[in-house]
Amino acid sequence: MAKARALTAQKFCLHLRPVTETKERFSHRAQFSAQLMKIGSDVELLLRKSVIQGIHTDHNTLKLVPRKDLLVENVPYCDSPTQKQ
Repeated sequence: MAKARALTAQKFCLHLRPVTETKERFSHRAQFSAQLMKIGSDVELLLRKSVIQGIHTDHNTLKLVPRKDLLVENVPYCDSPTQKQ
């Protein structure tokens, strides 16, 4: 009787092992995917804030195409220098 119970318990554990391993692998993959998505969104934000697109229009000419959100933070240039006292 004890052998039958042990055999049944062993079969039950063997049956559940692939299910729990699959859940663990899925959980690990989901965490890894979330980390990759976070890195991707951080890189996209960095590129949007710091890169200006340039298009070749002629042999030695580039046309710069900055995004509008880059121009909002632009500090105007002052042609007349201020004198320090």
